[in-house]
Amino acid sequence: MVARGVNRTTDKPVDVYVFGDGALDVRLDTLRSWEPTPVEIMAEAGMILDNIEHASRAYGSALPSAAAMRQRRARASEVCDSFRIYSMDESQTSDAVNFVTFRYKLAGRGQRLAAGFYDPARISDPREWLESKLGGLAMFETVRPHSPNGMTFLRCSPMRRLAKRFRSNGQVEPAQLPMWYVGVEAPIENLDELQDALQQALSMNRVGAVRGGLIGADVIWFIRRLRYPDFETGDLPTLADDPRSWLALDIDGLDAQPELDLTDLRACGEAAIAQLPAEFHGVDCVVQATASHGIKPGLRLRLWLWLSHAITCAEAKAWLEDAPCDPAVFNPVQLIYTAAPLFEGRPDHLPSRLARLPGRPVVEVPAITSTSPQQRAAHSRTAARGSLSALVRTVQNAESGERHSITFWAACRAGELVLAGDVSEEGAIEDIAEAALAAGLDAQEAWDTARDGVRRGMHDAAAKVGG
Repeated sequence: MVARGVNRTTDKPVDVYVFGDGALDVRLDTLRSWEPTPVEIMAEAGMILDNIEHASRAYGSALPSAAAMRQRRARASEVCDSFRIYSMDESQTSDAVNFVTFRYKLAGRGQRLAAGFYDPARISDPREWLESKLGGLAMFETVRPHSPNGMTFLRCSPMRRLAKRFRSNGQVEPAQLPMWYVGVEAPIENLDELQDALQQALSMNRVGAVRGGLIGADVIWFIRRLRYPDFETGDLPTLADDPRSWLALDIDGLDAQPELDLTDLRACGEAAIAQLPAEFHGVDCVVQATASHGIKPGLRLRLWLWLSHAITCAEAKAWLEDAPCDPAVFNPVQLIYTAAPLFEGRPDHLPSRLARLPGRPVVEVPAITSTSPQQRAAHSRTAARGSLSALVRTVQNAESGERHSITFWAACRAGELVLAGDVSEEGAIEDIAEAALAAGLDAQEAWDTARDGVRRGMHDAAAKVGG
């Protein structure tokens, strides 16, 4: 969260919502009852309707007026480029995840399709519930689950791009993540078709992919990347953790032998696979070079594989929690960059961004034993402490002339750990600042750089999560 004190007054405060069962050592000026949002009210009843007029008719005085709900949604759309994050620990799964998606149309001329979610544990007959509240229906259907062989592609507006840009002056511009996309569920039946789709996507810098499946249709206009309801705006989830037969592994910085030619993607892929679990050895694989491959040290690849059976993101995380790959792509809403980077004033240093390693047709997925939420949390915190210690050592060893930049970089990475809930913001700032002091920065610069970097890292990580 970024809320600068200079921008805040008693007339324009910042609202901070703290969810937990621990008491905070802060002074309370006022105490007021929690006011649930319309989506929260509907979720509690077991039926969430996306159409505001229908929701108002169905729930009556239990919800704000239709005009008030339209105004609330309009206010939210005015700030569509701000970043919000509503993190839900897997041990506290939202009821909305268990809701069933449906579409319906009221009887009568001029009626349009509408969508909603219902909880089977609360609503045994959703059609009967709707007809009792809204009148007769011309159509009602629950939304079929997507094929495990499908892949969801997202396209942004022409004003944005989903690819890095390397400027001729040496600057690197990151991808420009929007809030709104057009989503398309594409049928992908095997690795050959997946490679064809990836080859086409290389030249489409407005297109990326996600592992989650679209909720409600195969093509949806103007959607956000949401796994859970946004209780502030009323926006419903758009992506579900559908099982997929394909798997993308992000290899980010694995050590490469000095003699390895980084332009030879087949050789790089073989070197990366050799460091993966045994079930990946000798398997047919599409190797994709990410934007930084050949620019930053190490192997920076995305490996695309076909599985013996479809698995969810949660299962992929449990299976590969100790593998040397970035687990971020095992999130239904995490954007997977498929476009080639853009180079200004020079050609790509790689002759190709895709290569194929032939082998056995599928990865045999082993029996997956999920760890408990408590074990996952403990493992995550232990790994985070190790990561923070490594960042501290990097800052302490920084040489004169690069101490400020390394401190800021390390603080940004620490901010990502803070956003994940693995370390505290105060602790991260303190550890990085003390390391910068030890490296030779003066006290004010050390604390300012650590604070700004941690908050920048939190902000950027929030943007990547989706929404």
